[in-house]
Amino acid sequence: MHRERRHPPGRGRPGTAASGHVRPPALPGAPDGTRSILHPATAPGWGSCPAPRPILPPAPRSRPARAGLVASGAGDVLFVGSTAGLVSYEGGASYTAAKHGVHTLAETLRLEPCGEPVRVIEIAPGMVRTEEFGLNRVGDPQRAEAVYRGVREPLVAEDVADCIAWALTRPHHVDVDLLVVRPRAQAAQHKVFREG
Repeated sequence: MHRERRHPPGRGRPGTAASGHVRPPALPGAPDGTRSILHPATAPGWGSCPAPRPILPPAPRSRPARAGLVASGAGDVLFVGSTAGLVSYEGGASYTAAKHGVHTLAETLRLEPCGEPVRVIEIAPGMVRTEEFGLNRVGDPQRAEAVYRGVREPLVAEDVADCIAWALTRPHHVDVDLLVVRPRAQAAQHKVFREG
């Protein structure tokens, strides 16, 4: 689900490309009014696609969009990945492979425009309770519910949106390369505190 977020007055920048909850203006010089370099991994139905699909759309779009980002004088490329892109775990082969691809793409694109007025930001959330997880990734609401059983306050989409807004509203000389965000109950992919 996409939501339009408004930047605080004077904080929004016209050269922002993002995936997730922040909807930037069209990128100057990008084909077809491109707004996002990264295909949001939360798009309906992505979970039923082969693993590489979430990481393929950025490649053909990144080159033409880069010129517009540089021309803006203050461009941003934002990736919403996952902590699954940093650590592998049993039972998550296709998901972790796709998220590792997103993480590697973000790292590579951070290196390429070095010295240009473009920031590359990656937000890597851990356990986030969303409808998408239950319906598209797990395919069964009861199995999805079991993932969160006993976990007090897993993250929700608004928490991730808050992180995105925060990263994009830092002064432009501040590049949040990687922001890992998890609920307090999740210390690592394999370590989750459950009550009861």
